[in-house]
Amino acid sequence: MITLLIVVSYVFYAIAYLLAATVHNYFQALVANKMGDLTAKADGYLTLNPLKHVDILGLALFFVSRIGWTKHVPINEYNFKKPGRDQVIVYLSGIGANILTVIACLGLIKITNPVAPILPTNNIISIIYPLIGEFLFALTLCSFVVAITNLLPLPPLDGYYILQGILPKQIKFSFETFESYSPWVIALILSPYSPIGLQISYYIVETVYKLVAFVS
Repeated sequence: MITLLIVVSYVFYAIAYLLAATVHNYFQALVANKMGDLTAKADGYLTLNPLKHVDILGLALFFVSRIGWTKHVPINEYNFKKPGRDQVIVYLSGIGANILTVIACLGLIKITNPVAPILPTNNIISIIYPLIGEFLFALTLCSFVVAITNLLPLPPLDGYYILQGILPKQIKFSFETFESYSPWVIALILSPYSPIGLQISYYIVETVYKLVAFVS
């Protein structure tokens, strides 16, 4: 029974992570398209179909290490009317979409929580209802994680491209030399198996628990 619950939990979090990343990528592609860059749309990223955004290796590693990734939305900033400004808006849109998802999930948790005490305890609803609550929490956590991690100014995360859109050219080019070290820094910061990553993971989960407790 415990093994089954662990498997269900991993499946829930994998689906929630994929949904959070899909929303993130979709809004980046949508806003880029509105700003004049049709690259993401032409490559099929302007869709809420998770299968288009999933990266098999990134999803597989999510089960093993709790660090995963999806495909990177192709953006060509040279198609924008104002490249620096529009690039910042595009990459912030994905983060903003995840924050809105967190707010929506917290709202659903707030609405559905009072229903729990009046549900019958002897039918299929009593089994499904806790699963809905578990999934809403998973989607809240994953959306929060995707938003927060993408604020880091490290390639290929969004924060890096946001910073690129803000920095003067001479500083931006020198900043690009850091790209080769970025994957190791990201692994150190985000992996729950590193001391730093474990502490950060703890604070993130604790923050989401507090948010859920606040609205419940």
